[in-house]
Amino acid sequence: DNISTYIHRRGINKTLLLRGDTMHESGEYNQALQCFEDFLQDVYLKKESISKEGIKLIASVFVRMGEVHIKMEMWEAAICDYEYSLSLAKELSSNVELTNAYVGLGIGYCGTAQYQNAREYFDKTMALYLVMGDLKGQAKIHNLLQHMYEKQRMPLIAQKYKKKGDSIEFKLHNNVSVAIEKLDQIKRRLINTSANAHTNVRIQKSTIGSIMIKQELYSLKRNIKYKR
Repeated sequence: DNISTYIHRRGINKTLLLRGDTMHESGEYNQALQCFEDFLQDVYLKKESISKEGIKLIASVFVRMGEVHIKMEMWEAAICDYEYSLSLAKELSSNVELTNAYVGLGIGYCGTAQYQNAREYFDKTMALYLVMGDLKGQAKIHNLLQHMYEKQRMPLIAQKYKKKGDSIEFKLHNNVSVAIEKLDQIKRRLINTSANAHTNVRIQKSTIGSIMIKQELYSLKRNIKYKR
C-alpha cells in the first residue's frame, strides 16, 4: 500500500512496526507499545511529520497504540491516542483516518462510561460509513451501539441495534454468496468454451471479488499445428 511504499522510499525501519503488530496479536501489549513508541521516535527523528504521507503514517501508529490500550482496558490512554490520531486525520481530510479515530474514541469513551461522548463519535463514524458505502463498517457501529446500551441496561434499545447489525451482516453474507456463484458460473463457461475450442485455460482466484484468467498460448499454437 501507499504507507509501505513511503516507508521503503524514506528508509524508515519497518521492523519495529511489524514487531509491534506481532506483539499485539500475541497479547504482549507492553512490548507492542514500546515498539510503536520507538518507531514513532524514528519517524520524528527523520522529520517525516511534515509530509502528507508522514502524517498518515503517524496517525496509523497512534491508532495501533489506541487499539492496544483498549485491549488493556486503559481507556484514558486510548482516548489520548485516538485524539492525537484525530488531529492528524483532520489535516489529511481522509475519511478512512477519520473513521479510525472516531470509532476508537467512541470505544474509549464507552469504556469510561461517558456514553454521551461515545454516542457522538459512533454517530460521526456511521455518517462517514454511509457516505463511503461501507456496509461492514455500518454493521460494526450497530454492534458497538448494541453493547453500549447493554452496558447501560437498556435492552430494548440494544435489541434494536442488534437487529440492524444482523440485517446488514445478512446482506453482506448474501452479497458474498452471489459473488462466489457468479465466479463459479464464469469458471464453468470458460471451461466449456475451452473444451469446445480445444484450448487449455488456467483459472486462478486471487480474491473472492476478482478472477484472473490466463490462456496458454503455447498449448493453443500446438493444438492448431496438430490439427493441420
